[in-house]
Amino acid sequence: MNKRRTEAGQAIVFLSIFFMGLLALIGLATDIALIYWNRADLASRADAAALAGGAELTNTINAQAKAEQYLALHNITSSNHTINITFKKLIVNNDVIRVELARPVSMTFMRLFGFDTITVTAEAEVHATSWAGDQSWSMFRGNAARTGYQTCNGLDAGVSTVQYAFGHRWEVNDGANHRSTPAAYTDQRANNPINNGNTFIVVGSNQNNGGGNGDPMVTGPKVYAFDAVSGNTLWTTDLGTKVRSSILIAVVPGFNNDDPVVYLNGHNGRTYALNARTGTVLWTSSNNNDDFETDDLYRSSPALVDGYIYVATSRGNVYKLNATTGAIVWRSTPFPGGYPYPNVNVPQNWVTTGWGAAPGNVQDYWGYTQIFATPNLVDLPGIGKVLLLIAHGKQEWAWSGTTFAVHLFAINANTGERLWASDAMGGNNRDSAVVGKVDTNYDGTPDTWRAFVTPTDGFLYAFNIVDAINSGNGAWTWMKYTGSKHHRADAALYCDVVFGGNETGAWALTAAAGYSIWDNTDSDGAGPDQVNPEYSLFNYTSAGERKIPGGIKSAPAVVDGIMLIGANQTSTGGNGGSMWALDTRTGKDLGHWDTTDYNPSLGVGLGPAGPPSGNKGDVRSGVIVADDFNAYFGSNDTGIYQVYITALLILIK
Repeated sequence: MNKRRTEAGQAIVFLSIFFMGLLALIGLATDIALIYWNRADLASRADAAALAGGAELTNTINAQAKAEQYLALHNITSSNHTINITFKKLIVNNDVIRVELARPVSMTFMRLFGFDTITVTAEAEVHATSWAGDQSWSMFRGNAARTGYQTCNGLDAGVSTVQYAFGHRWEVNDGANHRSTPAAYTDQRANNPINNGNTFIVVGSNQNNGGGNGDPMVTGPKVYAFDAVSGNTLWTTDLGTKVRSSILIAVVPGFNNDDPVVYLNGHNGRTYALNARTGTVLWTSSNNNDDFETDDLYRSSPALVDGYIYVATSRGNVYKLNATTGAIVWRSTPFPGGYPYPNVNVPQNWVTTGWGAAPGNVQDYWGYTQIFATPNLVDLPGIGKVLLLIAHGKQEWAWSGTTFAVHLFAINANTGERLWASDAMGGNNRDSAVVGKVDTNYDGTPDTWRAFVTPTDGFLYAFNIVDAINSGNGAWTWMKYTGSKHHRADAALYCDVVFGGNETGAWALTAAAGYSIWDNTDSDGAGPDQVNPEYSLFNYTSAGERKIPGGIKSAPAVVDGIMLIGANQTSTGGNGGSMWALDTRTGKDLGHWDTTDYNPSLGVGLGPAGPPSGNKGDVRSGVIVADDFNAYFGSNDTGIYQVYITALLILIK
């Protein structure tokens, strides 16, 4: 009996110990579950807050506000949590947001051991990546040869929206508009790179103070170099003349200690080479009779291929220059056929002596052939290196006054000899030709070299350029209306589609047949022309043209399936300018940004106290996309803009 009582007592003790242990385990498990649940909840909140804020990068003020707004909606505030939101650089400044959260969790069982609360933490980092990660368009017309052609990465941009984040606005304080397309350069050399290896921007100024073109009384800096990170000025150079020419930056082996060189044309008809490190003038071309009486006519920009610079002037001259010395290799004046002084045989003073009779007592022609276009150079099969350019085609006839005609010319790059001239096209011309090899058989393989011309008559003209030169036939292969007249924006060729702008908006026509890919029809049943799923979602014309307020006079950058282009009004049609990102496949508006949105409190660059006013701010400069993932362009409000464009948020921690 006593033995049974003893065993029962022992059982009670063991059961008590067991239940106490069980309760301890339950309590500990409860506490651990609370810790893990709160840790998981906090981690998901940190992730979501970072993603919410990341949509506003690189604007740290807006990004922090969005993250805090999300947290507050879920009762996470500074009164009950520790919140730390910071920013850092992965590729560009402030492209990563970091959210750190801490929360006290009340304990149950662990109170017995003096732990009333346990603090759990979570952190998340989100990187806002740029859509321009694979391609760049670092200068006017995309490359030093100025072809206007970009390697195809696919028409579909792969994003539904593009988020613009204002970075810098640089005020150059010369009262000038900036129609010169800037150029970007990142010096990646290990030894003594320019600007410590950071991207820098060079742009010209269309300075309006003082006298006329080439007037020595016109003073003030005309070319500027900026640090892309800070917006600080690296150097300025006064050339004594306006610069509306777009900038070219390149390394010419053996020249300037292998430092990059800045090439540009001045309003005085001269070409300049500048040291990209200091802005010092390295040489000036010797053609001293190419200035023109009328203001703002020098729009042509230099092309660079194989150590030679190719330029055209508004007096109708085309030059090949040694890129290291500036020496003239040849001079050509590509009048249309039938004139008495074609090609390199035109006397030196034929187009540069002003008004008067032609040399040799030929009284019928006073003339000159205006060239606003930038030459581009291509190596054509069976022909060799050929310079393609468009002449305005203005001849002065002694008895009949002025006549206009637009011609595309092919010039032998080695000799300056005119190889071919097209038939006359309508309107006049301010744009450059586009040239590239395109797929005309719809079999996925480029098979035909084509050149494209966009005069002001509203048509896109296509030439099978190899066949045309070989046969001497000046006729175009096809011509198609783009939806509006007054082409003032250089076109671009991407993925067998020609992209451009006019006074109404932007357009996209197939390089094979000239069909719009932004209309709502399957015009030819082949190639990239498809029924547009976005057709009903944006303003359009019957030609498939995508309407943009103010129209387009800006040369586009076409990269990674996105057409980036400037406009002459804000997105609502007001005074100012805007920049648009359009999906190349559909014309869908992926995002747009107005120059009037400039807020100096959000930027870190230089700038006035407020946004532009009146009719200033319209964007006539071309747009570029640099290796630093930023877009740059100039405007008529004297500002140079940098815009960081994000399309994808990546949770990296």
